[in-house]
Amino acid sequence: MEVVNTWYEAIWTVINRLKERPNKLVVVINPVGGRKRACKDFYKKVYPIFKRAWIHTKVIQTKYKGHGTHIIKEAASSGELKDCDGIVAVGGDGLVSEIVTGLFVVAADSHGLSHDDAEVDFPPTQIRLGNYSITDATCFATHGSSDIVTAALHIVMGDKRFVDVASIHADGKLHRVVTTLISYGYFGDLMRSSENLRCLGPPRYILSGVQQVLRNRSYPVDISFRRRKHFGDDETGSTDSTLQSTLSCSSICTVCSQLDEDVDYGISTEDDWQSVNGLYSIVSAAITSCSCRLTPQGVSPLAHLGDGFCDLILVKGSSRLKLLSYLYHTSVTGNAASLNHVRMIRTNEIKFSAPPDRLSSFNCDGEELEKASLRIKIHRQKLELFCRGVEKKLLLNSPNVGRKIGRDSVNLIGNGENGMISC
Repeated sequence: MEVVNTWYEAIWTVINRLKERPNKLVVVINPVGGRKRACKDFYKKVYPIFKRAWIHTKVIQTKYKGHGTHIIKEAASSGELKDCDGIVAVGGDGLVSEIVTGLFVVAADSHGLSHDDAEVDFPPTQIRLGNYSITDATCFATHGSSDIVTAALHIVMGDKRFVDVASIHADGKLHRVVTTLISYGYFGDLMRSSENLRCLGPPRYILSGVQQVLRNRSYPVDISFRRRKHFGDDETGSTDSTLQSTLSCSSICTVCSQLDEDVDYGISTEDDWQSVNGLYSIVSAAITSCSCRLTPQGVSPLAHLGDGFCDLILVKGSSRLKLLSYLYHTSVTGNAASLNHVRMIRTNEIKFSAPPDRLSSFNCDGEELEKASLRIKIHRQKLELFCRGVEKKLLLNSPNVGRKIGRDSVNLIGNGENGMISC
């Protein structure tokens, strides 16, 4: 018995020296998430792992939409955030977005900055966030899986990686901060119509998607994006397509590991902005690959977790065949960028406007936002997640992926550091 106690003490002495490993976590659960299995799955699969690892948890359940943001604000005002090592979000991308928004609002306020200023560069939050969900695009993009146990183990081991986030400003205020996708048109209409089919559970998205294809709507939009030269660019600002086609994001990513001072963002001027307009069925800004079970390679397969850019995706609206072609190539082959009616642009800031008499809605990390105009800005590696990134073996094998991304590659302004974790 004495030998057992000696080994026990020795092991815990080593474990306690691991500074990245969390000891105290605040767990925020959306009780209706995952077909109302969120609480059951947490206490059955995740809590025992935390308990065995001697990680203390405080569990809070959300009661209404937007409650996650209020929970963070209240925890910050009470000093509770300073006493914990991270926050775990048990729910989908919507809950993650609420918590992320709350953390950035608190960070900005604590530094005397206005979070409603569209030009603000958010400071680091000094807290990590972790989350899991069977429908969570954040998990797929950062782990290559939404497995609950995998997510929990990343938290227990204290894995971390800094990733980009996007702030959304409209009407002079911050509406939210998102981590995966902002989409207008088809995906916005899909989100709006699916709200009336909640009783069907996750299958409602497929049914709503079929409805939108049959309706075949397209919308007039005006889009401005900030063009930047990035590493690998030549003197004309074009990017080598071969370089872009091989630089997929992974757990060891040379693109994301570049320091801010090594990326030439240039000086912001009006000449940096370029504009496009027309009828589009889909307008998306992908901060990550947005991979999931239905779209294994993601909406934007070559998007990086921490390069300071998003991929602006423009799908021209004219026929159901072209819309179906884009959806097929996105979900099955992963090379939608090779289609003639699809354009992908790498950028760091976007201004969007649409006529108010013919509006769709925005799908922001699975939450609906109805605005005629808004501004999107990428903040480079501001959010710290409990993750390593997708392993190399999951890199894309399609030779056509990214062909157009390379041709239209654009750069962003965001810089900085932030703390949060995702599982």
